[in-house]
Amino acid sequence: MRNNRIGEEIFQTSKKIKYFLFIILTLLVAYQNYIGTILSYSFIYEYIQYNNIFTLNTWTDYIDSSPQFLPLWFLKSIGFNLTNDFILVLVYLFFGAAAIIYLNKLIYHFFNIHSFDQKLIILICTAFANFIILKAIWSSAFLPFMNLQTYCAIQLIYPLFYFILRDRYTLSSIISALMIFIHFTVAWFPTIILCIYILIRNKF
Repeated sequence: MRNNRIGEEIFQTSKKIKYFLFIILTLLVAYQNYIGTILSYSFIYEYIQYNNIFTLNTWTDYIDSSPQFLPLWFLKSIGFNLTNDFILVLVYLFFGAAAIIYLNKLIYHFFNIHSFDQKLIILICTAFANFIILKAIWSSAFLPFMNLQTYCAIQLIYPLFYFILRDRYTLSSIISALMIFIHFTVAWFPTIILCIYILIRNKF
């Protein structure tokens, strides 16, 4: 009895250590991949945040009129500072953590993997690999930060697929609509999968 108790304590301690190392690894990957507001996107963020910073030209007219940047205008209107890297990195970490949580749920519920070590290995290999299926489809929970819209839309894919497979169509539809609003280029493919899945489930 005592041996069983000692073995259980060792297992729980080992589990906590592995969790701690996984969190450290996650933060290191996030730190490595977070680039911040660089390249052309820094100008877009600065222009939206401070309207009079650039002289109006074809480029700024496009930002003013294109629906692509509506989410950024909306964030600015509610007081979100698009040029503050501290705020952006918090959003980056939040959405990455959500992606990992729902990826873990997918592994547990739909691949029927209950072993802690096996689940952790699959989670690490999947969550930190930039591409799994196709090179054009990002899969990393902490992909190299390109811009706020692309990142958030991609990381909503894991909760979207989780709720699809759980037949939670209302939640998956809400997430899909949010993804379309954030970044249509990223959202169209997962949204088509959602529609096909719902049609097949209702038909058969």
